[in-house]
Amino acid sequence: MSAGTPDEAEIRAIRARLDEPLRVAIAGRVKAGKSTLLNAMVGELIASTGVGECTRVLTWYRAADACQVTLYPDHGPPEHVPFARNGSLQIDLAGYPVEEIRSLVVDWPSAHLRAMTLIDTPGLASLSAHLSARTSTLLSSGSNEGAEADAVIYLMRHLHAADARALEAFQDREIANPTAINALGVLARADEIGVARLDAMDSARRIAAHYSANPSIRRLCQTVVPVCGLLAEAAATLRESEYRSLAALAAMSEDQVTDLLVSVHHFARDKQALPVPASARITLLERLGMYGVRVCLEFLRRRSTATAGNLADYLREQSGILDLQALIRSQFELRSDVLKARSALSALALHLQGRSDNQSRTILGGLERVLGQSHEFQELRLYAALRAGWVQVTEDELAELEVLLGTTGNDLLPRLELPVDAPATLVRDTIIRRVEYWQRRAENPLTTRQVVDAARIVIRSYEGLLVSCLVATDS
Repeated sequence: MSAGTPDEAEIRAIRARLDEPLRVAIAGRVKAGKSTLLNAMVGELIASTGVGECTRVLTWYRAADACQVTLYPDHGPPEHVPFARNGSLQIDLAGYPVEEIRSLVVDWPSAHLRAMTLIDTPGLASLSAHLSARTSTLLSSGSNEGAEADAVIYLMRHLHAADARALEAFQDREIANPTAINALGVLARADEIGVARLDAMDSARRIAAHYSANPSIRRLCQTVVPVCGLLAEAAATLRESEYRSLAALAAMSEDQVTDLLVSVHHFARDKQALPVPASARITLLERLGMYGVRVCLEFLRRRSTATAGNLADYLREQSGILDLQALIRSQFELRSDVLKARSALSALALHLQGRSDNQSRTILGGLERVLGQSHEFQELRLYAALRAGWVQVTEDELAELEVLLGTTGNDLLPRLELPVDAPATLVRDTIIRRVEYWQRRAENPLTTRQVVDAARIVIRSYEGLLVSCLVATDS
């Protein structure tokens, strides 16, 4: 496809994606807490949150040197639109009904957006079926828009049928079987699971672990982690005035604090004797929720000399956002090249789909070979098959292969379950021992065809790690 043809612009755009940050969609049902989580990840109050459906337009947030918002209508050219900063961004839609807007792109100077572009999506099961369809299309691997996201963070409170359908739609149909490797589940608004008690996150972790072990969910996403979005957002954006209000409340007597925390009504009531006015307490509830207020007061009563920075660090730790960020790094960022290549190849295949000319057929045939024979994509396919139960191996083998293929990212030693100070001789011996094991497994006449095929992929993965080890040792 030479320069000057109608395909040139599309091919150049697909090629440019390989040099861009990873594109991560944040999806879930209405009011799952998507925009709150996005704010926590960016570290700024940028996406609108509140009592209504705040994200009614598919909105991209990407790193830039200057602030700018671009509106892409369904029909007509894109145009820059004005915006104001009133807490979160207030964007002027220039008179367009939301149903006629394909997407908004927010360019924002943020270090957090340099590693990945975040896509805030309208909620599934929205009052507007048209808005929900925007998200469903974005998550569908069978559409041009669906090839735009490289990975997804899916927020759930309870796994509904709509959640399962959305995750299934995002999976990699173009590599023969679905894969969970580019999807993470978040048990959102986790504090509400424990009715805002101080041990709410402990309850949420148990439920998330149960979800992660569920075969149906394992097939759809790598794991499920609990996150209290309000706590994470507050940790990233805590104001000095909020800290002072919390410190004043924590300094009250134990009986006063206990009475104050009985309920939301008690906390927000207009009582003159309290050191913080009702308006400020209501703001704390809006920013932290009842669980967050209880966590803050408990911490400040234990550590009366704590600073605002200490409190923010504690909230970050308690919110679960650190666990999610570690997973994003190991599962998405460390394999971003493979995920972006998958998306680019998928986008190119969709662009050429249905064409009958020889050149298009030749390119499509080449894409099928790359997707089918490339070892990186074979690993993705095997990882999916293992998690879905399509390849029957022992529990010990499954645990080994999940670590090798997915759950720890691409670093050498974690994939071998070895400590960071493991000597090179131990690394080599471990790899050789495991290669020999899987060779015997493949050669056993009682081994099923699926396990034989899996063993060959595993052997090649270990051999690749051995080469990396030898190169590192020589250098």
